[in-house]
Amino acid sequence: MPRERPVLIGASILSAAVLATAACTHVADVLTNTGQALRRHADQSNEATAGSGTATQSPAKSTGGATKAQFDDVAASIKAVREQCKASFATPELDPIRHKVVLWRDTGDEPLPFEIATNNDFPTADERPVIARAATLRDECLSRIYAVPYIPPGANDTQTAMLKTVRSFGQQLDGALTELIISLYQQKLTYGEFGRKRQEIEKASAAFTLAMTQVGAGGGTTQHQLEELQGAQQQFTDTIDAFVKYVHSVSARKPKTVRLSGTGN
Repeated sequence: MPRERPVLIGASILSAAVLATAACTHVADVLTNTGQALRRHADQSNEATAGSGTATQSPAKSTGGATKAQFDDVAASIKAVREQCKASFATPELDPIRHKVVLWRDTGDEPLPFEIATNNDFPTADERPVIARAATLRDECLSRIYAVPYIPPGANDTQTAMLKTVRSFGQQLDGALTELIISLYQQKLTYGEFGRKRQEIEKASAAFTLAMTQVGAGGGTTQHQLEELQGAQQQFTDTIDAFVKYVHSVSARKPKTVRLSGTGN
């Protein structure tokens, strides 16, 4: 069955991009800018309506919306959960692979450590249970993040639709990254290939988030914001599609057959 893409909604895509990916650390900024931009736009629209003398009233859910403070509360809740997740990955249980896999990244733009990027080894039999433990901790972390109410009280229809749309990007990436972790566990790719590909998608996620942050802080009309972000969303969607295809190709490999150099074991 073909994978359903997130659709481009008829409003600016300003929200917490890829909320559930552990690498995303721009969430608070994006949520704050979302609240500011959408609140500003709603206020401008209300002022224009009042100034025109038009008596037409819009439904409550279509104007106003969540405030900056409410978005800040959501961001604070997500940050608190992330701190819990970070602490869980500090367990000594993961020490055997700590220098082979980036278990936790506070920001998405640090270069991949050379030791990890050039590691052309497949996981050993002793390391596979450790990878499984790390995957379990990741699942628990994602469950806690997804449990955070990410739509602020008072959010209007536009804000709600945007948050749901961009969250769907994160859900797709989570699924693909889970499959990639399974392939690492199954010894179908080396630590170096895993690290490089994971960093590629993290960089794409951070770039998309940054684009939303910049547009959210720049003001302008909703239609103008939409036009600016259409290209960014399309590029990110294409990146996700390519990443999913890559993950599927890795899943089809036989264990210990493909290294970074392209030669067999």
